[in-house]
Amino acid sequence: MAYIFDGKLLGQMATNIKRVQYLWMDDWYVTHALMNGTNARFIDIGRHFLSINSEEQFFAIANDTLALRKNLFIFGHFRPPQSFDMDRREKIWRMISSVSS
Repeated sequence: MAYIFDGKLLGQMATNIKRVQYLWMDDWYVTHALMNGTNARFIDIGRHFLSINSEEQFFAIANDTLALRKNLFIFGHFRPPQSFDMDRREKIWRMISSVSS
């Protein structure tokens, strides 16, 4: 999960911290409780998020060049971490960015 906020919105959110009790559901807390009284707009960026949960899933995505061209991935999560060391993650991002640009 990723959030992108306008700088002006952060001040309003900080003010709301004093008014709203923290809730363990951090996504709801950030996107609803702290946004109370703001004119924030939510834009779903799900198609820009790449989440890989297995080697098989990685190869399925890597071989789908149409999906790679259609979606500009700007966030990624690679699991299990032991299958994707830092060098491998960098190679994957280079491959994805060359196809999707």
